[in-house]
Amino acid sequence: MKTSLRVLVCGLLLASCTIPIPTPQVVPQAYSKVGPHVVPGRRTGISSLFQNLEDAGIPLAIVKAVDDLSVLNEAERIMSNVFTVGRLNSATDPTTGVSWDLQAFKPSDFGNSAVEAARVYWSLVTPTWIRYPEVDAWELFNEYSSDWGWQSRFFVEMMKRADESGLKLVLYAFSTGNPPLDQAVID
Repeated sequence: MKTSLRVLVCGLLLASCTIPIPTPQVVPQAYSKVGPHVVPGRRTGISSLFQNLEDAGIPLAIVKAVDDLSVLNEAERIMSNVFTVGRLNSATDPTTGVSWDLQAFKPSDFGNSAVEAARVYWSLVTPTWIRYPEVDAWELFNEYSSDWGWQSRFFVEMMKRADESGLKLVLYAFSTGNPPLDQAVID
């Protein structure tokens, strides 16, 4: 019995010497899956919105801007982990002075060549893209809901150019119900 008592006492002593292992606590972090999509115009209060969300510990996942990209610099300045997306709706060719509607590229305008369209598009947008390093990714067309095969070839060419330049793209912003899931599109 003395041996059993000794073992019990030793066990209790050893148990009292161990430090408790804390249980890790998961601190929930609120992440919004919604972010502002900012277009040109008045932006009264947008900086305050960003600051209030940051102060409340509610980071925005994404902020997107079209044409006037200054809000993306403001978002990056205030919010610690925001992902910024920029899009240009128009650009002016610095050589010819011709203005282009970047949302209206059509295969027929480029002899059905997606490579030629990408070359032209790239030459129009890169001067602006380079001036805005705070933009994490660039969207090309918005809700271009036709010419699926041509778009695919165009986007592949744009991805090659972006990759070579260290830029990121956001691709395929379709309108609701597109692309249609019919055999002609799938093929």
